[in-house]
Amino acid sequence: MTPAAVPHRQRRHYQPVVLIDTGEIVGSEALIRWRHPTRGLVMPAEFIRMAEETGQIVELGRWVLDRACTQWRAWADQGHASHRLSVNVSARQLQEAGFADEVRSVLLRHDMTPAALVLELTESIFALDRPKILDQLTAIRDLGVRLAVDDFGTGYSSLSYLQQFPIDEVKVDKSFVDGLGSGNADDGALANAIVSMAHSLRLEVVAEGIERVAQRDELWSMGCGLGQGYLYSRPVPPEELLRLLTLAKPLGNPSTTGNPSTTSGGARVSRLQTPAPIVRLHQASVDASTHPKSATPPRAADSTSK
Repeated sequence: MTPAAVPHRQRRHYQPVVLIDTGEIVGSEALIRWRHPTRGLVMPAEFIRMAEETGQIVELGRWVLDRACTQWRAWADQGHASHRLSVNVSARQLQEAGFADEVRSVLLRHDMTPAALVLELTESIFALDRPKILDQLTAIRDLGVRLAVDDFGTGYSSLSYLQQFPIDEVKVDKSFVDGLGSGNADDGALANAIVSMAHSLRLEVVAEGIERVAQRDELWSMGCGLGQGYLYSRPVPPEELLRLLTLAKPLGNPSTTGNPSTTSGGARVSRLQTPAPIVRLHQASVDASTHPKSATPPRAADSTSK
């Protein structure tokens, strides 16, 4: 029995992505869990590998994308249309000739704002047929959909790839975040270099795996403006994320000594005091014509933990 063969056993969870300075939720990443009838909950690393080995990763990925966009539509109908949803895409899916058309169909089927969708790619795509993948990514981005490189720095990372491919954001791998906040400047050198490099290329940054306040504060001091991780929230069922969005309560206990402000949901919050050289996150409600790389804005930063 494989995960793609029994989609009804999939459990979809969503991990919030927040503005580091306020803890305001601005998006989430769709994550799936497979409940095996005899083994119980099987984690993604194992069943994704199984799906790839059995050739069912494309079918599974298609189902996840459609279900995630269905969920976004439900949140949008509850007043959260600016919520930005990230969905992981496998290299095998990108090699499918009609993948861009599939994405377009999903957007139309769920009446989803293209800029609200972020497709997360692994660095393994850089090892594939470059012209074919470039054409595929360009077609997707022309729809207004955003593209992110997940777990950046652990695979085929190259500045030339980031310049050649139409990428909008990078997600700093958790392994680079783990050492932050230790008081040792060397532990944060790579994370700082990635954030600085991304800013110079006009890319947004998402740091994955923020678990401690000290990590959050050091990332903010680097200019990383978005984050996700257990400090803010574990992956939660869709109804729980809706509850968090409705409450509009800041996550991650932002510093109470910062400057007061108000979130989009009306909640009173405090900002971290350390200024970061970034701009605000590009909201999902913007038109495709104001897509980050077509409008040449300054850079915002993001952070992600799974």
